Amino acid sequence: MSKIFAISSAGKTEKSFLDLRFGKCENVVTYNAETGETTIIENPYKNEAHSGINLVKFLINKGVSTIITGEVGAHFIIRVGFVFKHKF
Repeated sequence: MSKIFAISSAGKTEKSFLDLRFGKCENVVTYNAETGETTIIENPYKNEAHSGINLVKFLINKGVSTIITGEVGAHFIIRVGFVFKHKF
C-alpha cells in the first residue's frame, strides 16, 4: 500500500501556500510517495458544517494515509480521535 499525503492548500497548484484551515481549505493537494503523482482536489465540504470530519472520510476513501495541515477544530479532534505531536 502506497503512502499518500494530503495537504490543505489555499490554491490550485502544488506550489500554492498551505491553508491553515483544514475543513474550510479551498483545495487539497495529494501526493503519492510511491508513484510521485500529485493531484489537486477541490474541497467539496468547505461550506458545510463538520467540514473537517467529512473531508477526512472523503480523503480516506481516496487512499490518503497522512494529512498535513495547520489547524483543526475541536469537533474534528474529538470525533476523529487523532493525537497530534508537536516538535519545537
